[in-house]
Amino acid sequence: MEPAWTILYGPWSRRFYALALYPTPEPLVVEARTAQELLAQMRQAEQETPVRARPRTAVTPAA
Repeated sequence: MEPAWTILYGPWSRRFYALALYPTPEPLVVEARTAQELLAQMRQAEQETPVRARPRTAVTPAA
């Protein structure tokens, strides 16, 4: 349901964690006590975090 994120649950901490899979200047991880709070934080992070463009790779012609 969230292809841009990996979502984990920590049974010991009883917290939800989301790790952004899209390129960002720094690793982006958000955490919350409930799934609803996590979703809200994910949406906020998506709006506030600039997306870093992936470097282009040069294509060399086949010989």
